[in-house]
Amino acid sequence: MAEAAPLGSLQSIPDITATIELLARLAYVDERTGLENRNALKQEMQSFAESPHAVMFVDLAGFKEINDRHSHEAGDAALRHVGSVLLTLAREQGAKAYRYGGDEFVAVVPTARADDFAGAAIAALTAMTFTFETHALTVGATLGFCVPSAPEHIDLLIKRAEKACAVGKYEGVGGVTRWAPALQSIELASNRKRSDACKATTTVVHRVEAASLQTPRACGSCGLAFTPASEAPDTCTARAARRLRELPRRLRRAARAAAAAFSERAIGVDEG
Repeated sequence: MAEAAPLGSLQSIPDITATIELLARLAYVDERTGLENRNALKQEMQSFAESPHAVMFVDLAGFKEINDRHSHEAGDAALRHVGSVLLTLAREQGAKAYRYGGDEFVAVVPTARADDFAGAAIAALTAMTFTFETHALTVGATLGFCVPSAPEHIDLLIKRAEKACAVGKYEGVGGVTRWAPALQSIELASNRKRSDACKATTTVVHRVEAASLQTPRACGSCGLAFTPASEAPDTCTARAARRLRELPRRLRRAARAAAAAFSERAIGVDEG
């Protein structure tokens, strides 16, 4: 028979309870910002279906430059600052704020307070200055907002708000870009671009149509311009254009090969 464990080695009920609470916190709370995370948002989605809610999608502007120029610790400080701003704003407006992932955040707002929240968000998130060590740093945000006319599933509202945010970022729109049905037809794609000088990378968002590809901004780390997306040799659009240019030559070559094969076969028939 196995010996019983000494009483001193057994965890007490309060210790076990504290451990369970800590594990739950780690699963549903973002450790950098103190906001609830994406897991918590998924858990709470059903509860939002009971009444109409709007969704704001927040994508930080200038965050990568802070990481590149000042260190990832400075980037973490930026995330904490934005998280604090969003948490305060959400409490004031009766909303919930979440860190969605990376430098993206989501706020779920009762539709009755949607306009007030949007106005307060513009004022609070357009340009945020915080102190890291001895540096005064600024981080901004691109905002997408989806206000439904009837209760909609939060997951759908998030996708629409994210699309509105991406369109606003592409077009350089200030403030909040609101979702509208016309945005549904806009297709956006992104390509990773690298500066040859410092090797820093950024994601360039552009419309899929070749005629409206956006020229990416300069590298935030070294100041040199990135290669325009329409000229980048590794983009899907560039590859498709190259194949179209090569198509006539390939067709001519295939026609010559077919004609030669036919001639050889005809000669063989005659000889036979």
